[in-house]
Amino acid sequence: MSVFHFKHFQIQQATSAMKVGTDALVLGALLSEPNAEEVLDVGSGTGVLSLMFAQRHPLSRILALELDPAAARECALNCRNSPWSNRLACLEANFCTWGAPRKFDLIISNPPYFQTGKGNTDDRMRLARHVAELSPEVFFRCSNAVLSAQGKIALILPASDEDLWQEAARMNGFYCKKQLRVFGKREGIVKRLVLWFSRRAGDVQCEQLTIREADGCYTPEYIELTKEFHGVDLNT
Repeated sequence: MSVFHFKHFQIQQATSAMKVGTDALVLGALLSEPNAEEVLDVGSGTGVLSLMFAQRHPLSRILALELDPAAARECALNCRNSPWSNRLACLEANFCTWGAPRKFDLIISNPPYFQTGKGNTDDRMRLARHVAELSPEVFFRCSNAVLSAQGKIALILPASDEDLWQEAARMNGFYCKKQLRVFGKREGIVKRLVLWFSRRAGDVQCEQLTIREADGCYTPEYIELTKEFHGVDLNT
C-alpha cells in the first residue's frame, strides 16, 4: 500500500523501507504528553508517529529525524501535506552526529528491527543499516545528549529485545517508569513492549493490551485506543 489513510492525514510510503504498521499505531495512539513542547521522533521513517503526535498535541513542535534519504523525503512530504505542517519538520541526519539545536522534552521512537524474509532485497539492506546505526546503546547514549533534564523517552520494540534495551538504558542513566505488554492475540504471547523511560528511578507501572481476539477480529480495547486515527471500521 503506497498510501496509508488516517482520519485526518495520509502517509505516503511508496519508497520507505519501513511501512506503517501496528507497532507505530499502538505507540502513536498511546502517547499523551501535553506538557512536551519540543518533541524528537528518532528514526521517523514515513513520519507517522510525528503526525499522530501532532494531531493530539496542538502546542507541541515535532522534529522527525531520519537517516535513510528515501524515507526522509517521504517524511518531509507527509509533514508538509498534513494539517499541522507549521509544527512539523523532517531532517535527514544521523541521530548521534547531527548537532541538536536545542534540548527536547520527549523522544519517541519505533526503532528498526529485523523481520526475516520481509520486504525486497534493497529494503532489507536499508533496514540493516538502520538497525546497525540505532542499536540500544547508541540510542540511549545519544538521547542523553539531547534530552532535557526532566525529559522522557517512549518507544516500542519486540518483546525478545527487552533485556538489551533495559540494560542499555540503565548504563546511560535511564530507568523504565512504565511498561505496556502487547499481545498479538487473546491468550497468545507477548509480541511487543511499549516502554517509557526517564532519569528518575522508581516503581514500574505495568499494563497490557491485546490487539486481536482468538478469531482474528480486533479487540474492543484496540479499537478504542486507535479510534482517533483509523479512517475505517477495523472489523468490516
